[in-house]
Amino acid sequence: MINTRGGLRLLSLIAVLGLLWGIFNPEPLHGFLGESDKTDHTLAFMVVAVLGRLNWPGGKPVVYWGIWCLLAVLLEYLQGRWMPLRTYDIYDAYANLAGVLAAFLFCFIVAMVRRSRCSQCCHELDD
Repeated sequence: MINTRGGLRLLSLIAVLGLLWGIFNPEPLHGFLGESDKTDHTLAFMVVAVLGRLNWPGGKPVVYWGIWCLLAVLLEYLQGRWMPLRTYDIYDAYANLAGVLAAFLFCFIVAMVRRSRCSQCCHELDD
């Protein structure tokens, strides 16, 4: 049986492989969620960045989120350089960055809620 940590790592690996497949697929994919693929870019980067943060919560946030911002632009650029039928699209890079920002905000809000609940529990114990 897979434990929770192992399951989370497996899910993260599958998400990263899916993201890389989508980016480095030889032919452009059509948007799964509508006419534009920008939503797909945003959701893909959001999911992978959140799962990664859940796997490595102890890392320095500035480094973690900085790396994801760099990857959001770099992977889109490399796609245009390495894949003959694909082109670099600055708006795809913006969508990737939007996904990273959404992931950051999600993780930030979850952390704030958790701290608030922990703070409330500690105060109840003091009473």
